[in-house]
Amino acid sequence: MGTPWFVHLICVCSIALAAACSRAKAPPPPLPDRAAKKPRVVLTVLATAHEGAAVAPQAWQDAARMLGYWRTRESACAVGQACATLALSAGDHWARLAAADDHTLARIMRELGYAASVLGTADLQLGHDRVKRAIDLSGIEHVGLLSDLNLPESRIIERLGSKIEVIGLSRRLLPTHSGRGLLDALHGWSTIVGEHEVDAGIVLSDVCLSDLAQQFEEHGRAWAFLVLAIGQRCSDSDVPRAIHSVTLLPAGDGFREYGRATLTFDRNTGALLQAAAEVVKVEHDANAPAPDATLAAHIRAWTAQP
Repeated sequence: MGTPWFVHLICVCSIALAAACSRAKAPPPPLPDRAAKKPRVVLTVLATAHEGAAVAPQAWQDAARMLGYWRTRESACAVGQACATLALSAGDHWARLAAADDHTLARIMRELGYAASVLGTADLQLGHDRVKRAIDLSGIEHVGLLSDLNLPESRIIERLGSKIEVIGLSRRLLPTHSGRGLLDALHGWSTIVGEHEVDAGIVLSDVCLSDLAQQFEEHGRAWAFLVLAIGQRCSDSDVPRAIHSVTLLPAGDGFREYGRATLTFDRNTGALLQAAAEVVKVEHDANAPAPDATLAAHIRAWTAQP
């Protein structure tokens, strides 16, 4: 006589119940860790100086060509949008301009989306009233230690969740025989950085990069919070370099070139993992990005006005 059918049914149910209990006791899969998936933050810094060096309307179209580069190759964003790029100027915008051209250059720089600029020493020689009016027209926040125009010493800028403090450093603070000016300026700024709890610091200066490099060679070890120092490109010797933990970047001259620094941070600790710097020439060849059509049209209209 065989096994009754209900015995088979009981066995099957018991096995199914045991499997269900085993599954119920298993822990749920862990939630994805977004920080672990994207542990790095990459910030691209773009830098120019002497933006008014070429004042002819056709030369100003280089600004539209540069914006074409920035939008296409650097993922630069429109004014007011959040992005991973930071456009800065090392100053002396108006020093070679007639006063009548201030308004046009100010509007061009506003369209390019500069986040901050140092107040250049050469611009100060034009007179406070003219410089103050030009700054107001541009809408760009200018920074500078010991400025005659009561400008803020620095500005905090947020990119991708990181707080970057940009400090303006004028060449008037760098005596030719001593680095004491830079030493005092950065020592005072180190206190400011501590109060603001920023992730990194950038020095933005109208000093020639080779002179700035000499200062950092002598005094640069004391400020570990600095990751980048930007100076003007005064000669062929002003090339990107690293001194101690600071990357030195030459700002491009006018709108024909720009300095480019790529800073990679650890998202979790805020530590700088990698830095690279170069000077990018704005080429006029067939392989270059097309000029920004909107800015090019604006420039034609602005320069046509009496």
